Amino acid sequence: MWQYRPSFRPEVGERSGGTKRVGVKMAKYTALLALGLLVGACANQPLVIPKPTTFQTKARTMTDWSRLSVQTADAIVSNLRTVPDSTSGAHIIDGKPVASNLAGRPLFIRSTDPTVPFNQNFEDLLSLELTRRGETVTRNPAGATVVNYDVTVYAYNHGPGEAHLPGTATLLTGAVIGTAAAAAATPIGGAFAGAAAFDITREVVDILSDRPNSEVALDVEVLGGDRSLYKSISFFYIDDGDVPLYLGAFATKGIPLQTGSALTAPAPTRVVRVSAQ
Repeated sequence: MWQYRPSFRPEVGERSGGTKRVGVKMAKYTALLALGLLVGACANQPLVIPKPTTFQTKARTMTDWSRLSVQTADAIVSNLRTVPDSTSGAHIIDGKPVASNLAGRPLFIRSTDPTVPFNQNFEDLLSLELTRRGETVTRNPAGATVVNYDVTVYAYNHGPGEAHLPGTATLLTGAVIGTAAAAAATPIGGAFAGAAAFDITREVVDILSDRPNSEVALDVEVLGGDRSLYKSISFFYIDDGDVPLYLGAFATKGIPLQTGSALTAPAPTRVVRVSAQ
């Protein structure tokens, strides 16, 4: 007596009129469908490409300010030595040649807002580092290379990072490719390993880093003849409670000084001794 099977559809893994398994096809279609649904849920809103994990310095102490002055002094000296001094010539009195680049002149450090607590301390730190590199720092801007600097605070409104449950990426990966387990074991293992590595990295970043809402830009510039002869901008984060250290008492800042002619420098004093005959 013939007995018919409850269903005429082949069993999973059974060959049916071809060389490929129906179960493998269904598993692949299921995985693609899951991915399609995941992407389709965001179809009305463009996806934002995630940025790779990066780290930026954060100033919290005077030690950090000192480290910043070291970096700034190195940049000033190395770059000003490449800027030719267009006013170089000979002194009127002794006829000696003037330095051929802006680093050869005395340096006058000037803050556009001396009421900022950071500026008051940074000027001393920067002057110290410049003298350590053999530069002459003067209190008279006449004939000197004027180095203007200023800070600007940028306040953001970034909320805390999105809550991340450890293992989320691994779980989602398993849900998507779980139905394709019979297709290929090795790629699946690699996918799980990658998802687990993402979870671990995400947790490390959340634990070891913070998300400040205050950033400072340190602007250093040398002007001459209404031209920018040298300019550098450095960025660093600060704690929100330290913002007053970078704010001044005036609503507007001073105008940066121009670097004038080297020939306007005061002539060195000469002592003439007269001996009695």
